Amino acid sequence: MTVIDNTPRDQYTASSGQTVFPYTFEISAAGDIVVLQNGAILNEGTGVGQYGISGVDSDSGGNITLVTGATTGDIITLYRDMALDRLTSYTNGGDFLAADVNNDFDRLWLALQQNTGTSNRALVAPNTDPLDINMTIPDKDARRSKFLKFNSVTGNPEASNILPGDFAASSMIFYAFTGDGATVNFTLGMEPGGENNTQIYIDGVYQQKSTYSVSGSIVTFSTAPPNFSTFEVMVIEALPAGATAASLVSGSFNQLSIVDGITTPATSSGNAFIYVDSADGDLKIKFGDGAVKTIVTDT
Repeated sequence: MTVIDNTPRDQYTASSGQTVFPYTFEISAAGDIVVLQNGAILNEGTGVGQYGISGVDSDSGGNITLVTGATTGDIITLYRDMALDRLTSYTNGGDFLAADVNNDFDRLWLALQQNTGTSNRALVAPNTDPLDINMTIPDKDARRSKFLKFNSVTGNPEASNILPGDFAASSMIFYAFTGDGATVNFTLGMEPGGENNTQIYIDGVYQQKSTYSVSGSIVTFSTAPPNFSTFEVMVIEALPAGATAASLVSGSFNQLSIVDGITTPATSSGNAFIYVDSADGDLKIKFGDGAVKTIVTDT
C-alpha cells in the first residue's frame, strides 16, 4: 500500500435511508476508523455491529455501510484513529522482508497524517505572529467558569470574567402563542441559546425551566399548554458594550411590556426575575438567592 497525501476525515449529511458512506483515506485495519452518527460512536461488525466496512488496506479507501439506514439530515463523520504503536520487531540475522518494512513505513505516514489532521482543527497562531507568541491556555483552576479572551497587548490567551462594560444592557423580545392542548413544539423568531435565556408565562403563571427545553429556535414543553391558554415566551438577549437601542433596533424602542400580575416565581440560582406581583401589584425583582426587592410600588 502507498500513502496518498490526503486528509483522514470525511463528513456527510445523510439522505433518508442512506446506508453507504465512502471514506477516502487509507486504513490498515478495520479498527483504525471511527464512525459517528450525529456525534454518537457506532460499532463495527456483524451481529451487534451497526456498520460494515470494505476497502481496508486500499490506497483509495472504501465504504462504510450502515446496518440501519440513516435519517434525513443525520451527520455521518468518518475519521482515522489508529493506535500509535509499533507491532513489528526486527532481529539480528532474521528476515528483513519488503512487505514488513513497507507496512512499518506506511503506519508512520498514516500516523503523521492523523496527527496533522488533529492539529489542523486546533487553535493555532498564524505564521505571521511574533516568535514569542504563547498560545498555551491557562491551567484548569485559572480558567474554571471563565471566558477565554486574548490579551490586548500580547495577543496571548487568558481567562477572564465578565466585567462591567463588557455588556451594556440586555434586550427582551416577546413571542405570544395560544395553546391547543396537544401541541408541544413552538417556533420562535430567533435562537435564545438555552432555557436560561428565556422566561415563559402561561396565563400569567411562571413556568419552571424543568417543564420545557430549548433547541435552536424551538421551545418544547414536556406537557402541552392547555387548550385556549395564552402564553408568552420572553427571550433575554445581551447587547455588546457600546451598543445602544438605536444602533441595534430599527424604529423606536421606548417601552417594555411584561405580564401584569403573576405569582412570585420560584427561586432559580444564578437568575433574577422582574415581575408584577399579583398579590399587591408592585413591580419587583427576585434574585437568585431568593431575596425579593420592590422596584416600584403600585399606588
